[in-house]
Amino acid sequence: MFEISLRINPGQHIAVEVILEELGAISISLQNAVDDTLFVQEFGDTPLWKQITLTALFQDKIELDHFQNTLEDLLARPIKISTRIIGEQDLQNTWMQGLQPMQFGE
Repeated sequence: MFEISLRINPGQHIAVEVILEELGAISISLQNAVDDTLFVQEFGDTPLWKQITLTALFQDKIELDHFQNTLEDLLARPIKISTRIIGEQDLQNTWMQGLQPMQFGE
C-alpha cells in the first residue's frame, strides 16, 4: 500500500477527494492539521478545521508528478505531498490500536 498526505484549506477537500478517487484511492481521511478546537455553530452544520491534513491510501504507487501538477492547478498554489509505503496490514483492527476509553458527561 502507498499513502499520501497533504495539507489543504477546508473549502478544497471535496475537489481534492474527487481527484484522489479518480486516481484509485481506496481510503481518504481528514484530520485537524493544527491544534485548534472545533465548535458546531448551527444545528446540522458540518464545520471543518481551519487547516486539514488529507490522507489517502492507494493499493499501488501512483504517478506523483501528474497528481501534484493537477492539484497545484486546482488549488492555485504549490503544495507539499508526503508519501510513505505501508506494508500489508489488517486495517480493520489496526485503527483500534492505542484507542483509549473517553468519558463524556459525569
